[in-house]
Parts: sequence; C-alpha cells; structure tokens
Amino acid sequence: MLYQIMIYLYGIIVHLETKILDIIFLRSAKILILNFP
Repeated sequence: MLYQIMIYLYGIIVHLETKILDIIFLRSAKILILNFP
C-alpha cells in the first residue's frame, strides 16, 4: 500500500517538474525569438 502511494506521489512530482520545465523552456524560447534581430 505504502509502495503504491510513493509511486503515485513520484508520478505527480515528475509531472509537475516536466510542466515547470516546459513553461520555463517556452518562456526562454519566446524571449530569444523576441530579442532576435
């Protein structure tokens, strides 16, 4: 039971991390595109 909860929490954390990384990547890409001469 505890093992399943740990896997579930790990899945949530990984999902959130990928979402955050996607947002950071999109923002930096936008900045690069906007600053491109």
